[in-house]
Order: sequence, then structure tokens, then C-alpha cells
Amino acid sequence: MKKLMETKYRVTLYVLVLMILSVIGCGQQFMPIATDSVKTDEEYGVLQTDDIKLIAANRYWNMDPMDVSEYYTTYYVIIKNRSDKQIVIEAEDLKLADEYGNQYDAFPDEDVLDFYGQRVLSKRAILYNDTESINTLENDYEITRRNLMQNSFYFGKLNPGNQKSGFIFFRRIPSRYTTHKLQYKNYEIEFKKIKKG
Repeated sequence: MKKLMETKYRVTLYVLVLMILSVIGCGQQFMPIATDSVKTDEEYGVLQTDDIKLIAANRYWNMDPMDVSEYYTTYYVIIKNRSDKQIVIEAEDLKLADEYGNQYDAFPDEDVLDFYGQRVLSKRAILYNDTESINTLENDYEITRRNLMQNSFYFGKLNPGNQKSGFIFFRRIPSRYTTHKLQYKNYEIEFKKIKKG
């Protein structure tokens, strides 16, 4: 009976996630705006100077945990160090700013994991308070941790000629806003909302 309930729970969860993703997929996305300093390549904005190359795209997180987009605005970012000196990239260096000047700071992946583990998985554990469900939740947490570690942008030192890439998580931007800027130190790429589907 427990196995049947667990299977029903998983099937229901996957169906809900697929429905959410189909709504998101047909919903809004932010595309880069070309300027004198920013070139666009499909969904990516590309800004290059003598010292850095910044490439960014508004991308949905498409792996476990599937509901990340409910809590965060996610960007896939590549930063290449084109200088001859080591640089340090901190979470504080990256921000989103909407058209009204509201600032959204980047969250390191460990903060996202902490939030997800404490708020989301603990709520599920209360709902399904049996050993088998708790084991499933612990397994889900490990999958989440692995995905975040492998796919998130890692802040820290960046040697000359090298690059770092991965997802960066920002507090979720309200859907009523139509433009915002991804800012890295003194550089920025502007994005505008488009309708998909």
C-alpha cells in the first residue's frame, strides 16, 4: 500500500511539474538587447572588453529540483578572464536591476540548497511522515545537492585565459516587469521580456 501511495505521489508530482514547465515554456522569457557594447547570439547577450568576456542568457533550471523557477530567476552565465591577472568573482559582483531600479542580488548555490532543503523538503517530510517517504526525500535532497554542485556558477578566483560558467540564482523578479539588466561589476547586459509559444 505504501509503495502504491509513493508511486501515486511521484506520478502526481511529475504531472504537476510538467504542467508548470509547459506553462513556463509558453510564457515569458527575457532576451538580450543588442547595443554598441553588447552583441546578441540567439538567447545570449555577449559583452567583451580587453579584460573580460561576459555571456549571459535567461534560462530556466530544467533539472531537479524542478520547482527552482518558482523561487528564483535563473541565468546561465559564462565569464572569461581575458586579462593577464587573476580576478576574483564574488556573488556580490552580480546583480539584476529591474526597470524601476529594484536590485536583486545573486545567491550562492549553497544558499539555494539550504533554502530548498529547509523550506521545501521539510514541508514535504511533514506531509509524508513515514520512513519510506523520508528516505525518498533524503534521496531527492542528494540529487538536488549534486545538480546544484555540478551546474551552478562557482564564485571565486579565475586565472588568466580561463572561464567559469553555470547557473546563477537571483530572487524571483515579479512577472509584471518587462526589462531588467544583468550587472557584473561595471558591466551590464539589458534583457527584455518576450512572449514564447
